[in-house]
Amino acid sequence: MLTAGCSKFLDTGLDTDMTGDIINNNRHTLWPLAHAMYTPMQNGFTVLDNNFFAAASDEAEPTYESGAAFILNNGILNQDNVTWVTGIYRQYYEGIRACNFFIDHADRYGDDILKKDRDTIRDAVNYARDKRNLAWFKAEAHVARAYYYSELIQVFGGVPIVKEVFSSGTKPAPAPQKSYDEVVEYIVGEIDWCLDDLQENWLTHSDNLTSEIGRFDKKSALAIKSRVLLHAASPLHNPSGDVTKWERAAKAARDVIELMSYTMPPDRDY
Repeated sequence: MLTAGCSKFLDTGLDTDMTGDIINNNRHTLWPLAHAMYTPMQNGFTVLDNNFFAAASDEAEPTYESGAAFILNNGILNQDNVTWVTGIYRQYYEGIRACNFFIDHADRYGDDILKKDRDTIRDAVNYARDKRNLAWFKAEAHVARAYYYSELIQVFGGVPIVKEVFSSGTKPAPAPQKSYDEVVEYIVGEIDWCLDDLQENWLTHSDNLTSEIGRFDKKSALAIKSRVLLHAASPLHNPSGDVTKWERAAKAARDVIELMSYTMPPDRDY
């Protein structure tokens, strides 16, 4: 639902012909760069050939005998039919790269770009609005990065954690693969670190930001954390039945419930 909202409301297009000078000297380039981190997200139906994930488990049966769900259910995944899996891997690391680039760019140039060619006294209202929006986007980039890793570990288990931005033409050294638990802790750390800087509710903010619905907020960030910790506590990843993992997952789920209870307007249908 979140990713469908992003594609509906957000301008996720990115001008790939922009030069470094244009990016670093025009404040209007900040927002396409911020939206770009949402572009690689998929809705829940596209990953498995328009099937629910349940069709690749014992919860449901696919309606046709072909495609990714059929491959998984019959245990015939191999190097010849693995393209859909490698596509997910590449696509989500492209999302991580977009997050890394925006975080690095906003940290180094963000405020200077917002001030450039602008009278910050006469245009104080718009300047303050843009500063708030930049701060939200920076926090969202950390959540988006956590989201991509949460999706990757569902399919691949432990994966490399990449936080650097590599210049074009540079061939970096291979990043070491992290364990499943290490990636889980990284995801949780990303969300906890930026939580207080996220927008609470795009529906109720005084800036009238309903057009921004679909961007990450506190609720969606906590929901990602809750899901990741629930999976980490499950028997698949917690065969010893460590109770502390279940307690941690329960606390994360409770945080979502409590936040939802006072941030949702009572007069709206969801």
